[in-house]
Amino acid sequence: LPYHEFLAEGYAKIVGAKTSEVVAMNTLTVNLHLMMVSFYKPTKQRHKIIIEGDAFPSDIYAVESQIKHHGFLPTTSLIKLRPRNRESSIRTEDIAAIIEREGDQIALIMLGGVNYYTGQVFDFQTITKLAHNKQINVGFDLAHAAGNIKLELKSLEPDLEISLNKIETPELIMDLGVQEGLTRALYAAWNGVYRMSPDIEGLVETSNNIARVVVKEGHIKIGCLTRSSVESTKMDLAMTLRSTFELTGCEVILSGDYPGWAPDMDSSILKVLRGLYETMYNEKPHVAACHAGLECGILGTNYPEMEMISFGPNIKGAHSPDERAQISSVQKFWGFLLEILKNIPKA
Repeated sequence: LPYHEFLAEGYAKIVGAKTSEVVAMNTLTVNLHLMMVSFYKPTKQRHKIIIEGDAFPSDIYAVESQIKHHGFLPTTSLIKLRPRNRESSIRTEDIAAIIEREGDQIALIMLGGVNYYTGQVFDFQTITKLAHNKQINVGFDLAHAAGNIKLELKSLEPDLEISLNKIETPELIMDLGVQEGLTRALYAAWNGVYRMSPDIEGLVETSNNIARVVVKEGHIKIGCLTRSSVESTKMDLAMTLRSTFELTGCEVILSGDYPGWAPDMDSSILKVLRGLYETMYNEKPHVAACHAGLECGILGTNYPEMEMISFGPNIKGAHSPDERAQISSVQKFWGFLLEILKNIPKA
């Protein structure tokens, strides 16, 4: 049945387009890849993509896949927009500032029409105009916008064109049953935040990231990064993932375990550091916990009674080829460390 023809008129009304301009096809992520194949043409100078920091996970993975496909790194080629401190929405003027500052390096802006996490509706016309002034292609993922807000796309991108080229059928094609099993397993597998910290507001306690899906030489390998500050919750999530993929017939191996480290905001060493910092620098320190793997987790597993705190000089571009230390902050760190060693509380 030509279902795409049956749905065309209704879809056109929902998104504010002509019947000839819409088609029902594929899944969202597949369509995003098809669009980026045509509109993401990175060069050595212009290779960056802008996306929301809390965009729908599959959108982020699609964008990261395209960046890697072209030989670049998400750590240096992906700009994630985030709201200002204590705000939930991203300001248009902040997007404009990034476009103005880094426009010559940006190849594509891809935002959700409506952010699935916050419900923010982006200013399509302003962002599109700002981007086009810098010769930047713009795309909006309207999965959460269609049917929820009024869309008039024909007035936004009247000259948009999509071309399709015929390719040769590959010699090896994945069996349909395997395709369906893989797709269902990936849909079912937990991806994103699993549990927030009950002790620290806004801090993620446990999460999973479906990091890689590799299909090569008749084998499928799916890699997940599961982390938590609470060991038992991490294992609970790991067992959930194991069950999901074993139901599809996959062999599951748990490896590279990184112990959790639960932050203790009432520890005696933290109180000492707070007091010393205020005395030395006449200002309150910024104390925070992060959702990441730290060596403190390994130390805490072997020395459970030991109090720990992690600090150091300012690091820029952590865990990327651009990682570097801010030299001007090293002296401050060293002086602070020496003072701490003089005032460590006795056991």
